[in-house]
Amino acid sequence: MATLNTENFLVEINKQGIPQGAIYDKNGNYIEYKLSDNTCNAGLFHFIPALDTTISYNKPDNLNLKGELNKFNDLNDNKLNAVVPADFYLLIYYTVWSGKLNKDHVKIWEDAAKKNTNCNIKVIKVNMDFQENWEEGYKEKIKQATSKKK
Repeated sequence: MATLNTENFLVEINKQGIPQGAIYDKNGNYIEYKLSDNTCNAGLFHFIPALDTTISYNKPDNLNLKGELNKFNDLNDNKLNAVVPADFYLLIYYTVWSGKLNKDHVKIWEDAAKKNTNCNIKVIKVNMDFQENWEEGYKEKIKQATSKKK
């Protein structure tokens, strides 16, 4: 389990809906599962169970796993260490405050990854909630920045 470090939280929370998922291959290349940037995350429900090492996937050059992991800390606010080797990596971005839909999606995606017998999928859950260890005043800065969106 991981959380975004403070430098990256505002950028990421404004960039994507919650819950959200991202898939990377064993070399850390991002795999596109959406038909377009506007497409919701529903494609993951079918994409995760179908992941297979024998299939060639669309891999845009703009994202890589190492770059994403540099944005994260563990729950003790330490930089995230290297991840265990796997065929694919599924990053699931979630929050507690987004309710039942969030919990349902996250659980289904995580279970689909575990049940996929075609490959080894490492799930990394990224908690997008406010963190207790954030420096003084940062939570207020985030509240002000996100309230401007409405």
